[in-house]
Amino acid sequence: MIDNIFYFVLNMSITAGLIVIILLIIRGCFSRWIPKAAIYFLWGIVLFRLLVPISIPSEFSLLNLLSGYLTKTVAVSKGSEIIPNISTLNSIQAANTYFPLEYKSETLKTIFTVLGSVWICGASIFVIALIVMYNLTAAQLKKAILIRDSSVLGRCSDRLSINSKVRLFESGFVVSPIVFGILYPRIIIPKDVDKQSLEYVLLHELTHVERRDNLWKMISMFAVCIHWFNPLAWLFLYIADQDMELACDAKVLKGMADEDRRYYAEALVSLASRQRASLTAFGGTAVKQRVMNIVSYKRVSLIMAVITAMVYLTLALLLLTNPGL
Repeated sequence: MIDNIFYFVLNMSITAGLIVIILLIIRGCFSRWIPKAAIYFLWGIVLFRLLVPISIPSEFSLLNLLSGYLTKTVAVSKGSEIIPNISTLNSIQAANTYFPLEYKSETLKTIFTVLGSVWICGASIFVIALIVMYNLTAAQLKKAILIRDSSVLGRCSDRLSINSKVRLFESGFVVSPIVFGILYPRIIIPKDVDKQSLEYVLLHELTHVERRDNLWKMISMFAVCIHWFNPLAWLFLYIADQDMELACDAKVLKGMADEDRRYYAEALVSLASRQRASLTAFGGTAVKQRVMNIVSYKRVSLIMAVITAMVYLTLALLLLTNPGL
C-alpha cells in the first residue's frame, strides 16, 4: 500500500517540480510587468499539483510537449457531456497499469516498497516537527497581553474594509510583528514597536489576515512535508513566501499617498531583521527587493489588470490541466 501511495506522490512531485521551473522562468523574465499579486497566485498551481493527483486532460496543456517522452496520461474516469474526463500522470512510467497499480517487474515493486518506507518515515518526521513547532509557538503566545485600547487597529481595519474582529496583542516572545492563528488570527507585536511604525505594521498584517496568508502558508508547509525529498518543493516554499510579502506590500500601497509610502518603507527597514522564518511577519523577506518595489510602485491600470487576468487564466489552463488522452 505504501509503495502505491509513494508512486502517486512521486509522480505529483515530478509534475510540480516542472511547473516550479516554468514559473521561475516566468517570474524572472516578466516580474516587472506582472502585478505582484498575480505572481503570488501563480504559485497556487504548484500547490495544487503537490496535493491533488488528478486533473482534467486538455489539448492545450503545456505538458503536452512532454507527453509520450517524459510523462504519460492515464485515465481515471471517463466523463460525459457534463462531467469532464479525469486523468492522472505516469511520469515515472514504471507501471503497466494504474488501477490496480501493477509494476513492470518485481524488482521495481521492491524498489518502490523500500523507497515508500523511507518516504513515509521522512514525511511523518516533518509533519510531527511542524505540529510540535506550531504548538510550542502557540504555548508561548498564550502569554501575550491583549491591547484593549487598539484605536489604531480599528482605523487600519476601516481603511482596508476588514469586517472580521482581529485582536491585537503584545508579547516579549516575538521580535517582529506577526499574524498567528488560522481560524481566529491574532496580530502580535513586540513591546518596542514605535508608534510611528505601528500603523504601517498593522496595515501590512491586516492584509495578511484578509488574504488568509497564514492558512495558505500552513497548507504549503504541509505539502512540502509530504514532498520533503524534492528540493524544488522547498524552493517553491521559499520563493512563494517572498512573493506573498511582495503581494501584500502591493495591496497596502494601493491606497497610499507618496509620503506614506516612504514611511512604510522606513518601517519595513527598521523591522526587517526581526522576522522569524517560520511565521508570517512584517519584515525580513527579501528586504532590499521589497523596498525597491515600494519606492518604484505604480498603480496598475485597468488595461494592465485585464491583460494580467487573461495571462493568469491562460497559464492556469496550460499548467493545471494534464496532456490529452
